[in-house]
Amino acid sequence: MNWLIPLTTLGATLIGILACLYLFVSVKRETATLRSRYKTRIAQLEETVAALSARLDEQSVEWKEAAEHASLYVPPPAPASGLNLTKRSQALKLNRLGEGPEHIAETLGIPQNEVDLLLRVQKIVVSSIGP
Repeated sequence: MNWLIPLTTLGATLIGILACLYLFVSVKRETATLRSRYKTRIAQLEETVAALSARLDEQSVEWKEAAEHASLYVPPPAPASGLNLTKRSQALKLNRLGEGPEHIAETLGIPQNEVDLLLRVQKIVVSSIGP
C-alpha cells in the first residue's frame, strides 16, 4: 500500500504531462493550419492588388490621352448677342421716331427678328403699365 500513493501521483503526473503534450501539439497543428490559410489569403490579396494597380496604370494612361485629345478641341465661341442695352435704347428711340423694324435692324446692324421681339415686348410692357 505504500507504493500505491507514489504510483498514483506518478500516474496523475504522467496523464497531466500527456494532456499538456497533446494540447501543445494540437495548438501547433492549428497554428500551422491558420498560417497556411493566411499565407494563401495574403497571396490572393497581393494578386488582387497587383491587378488593380495594373488597371489603375491603364486608366491613368487613358486619362492622359483623353486630356491630350481634349486640349486639341477648341470649343466654338459663344454667339454674340446683337442687342445690348445701348442698341436696345437706340432701337426704341428710332421706333418712337416712326422708323420701321426693317430700317431699325439695318441701321443698328442687328437681326430683324430681334428688333420685332424687342418692339413686341416693349408694347406689352407699355400696355401693362397703362396709359
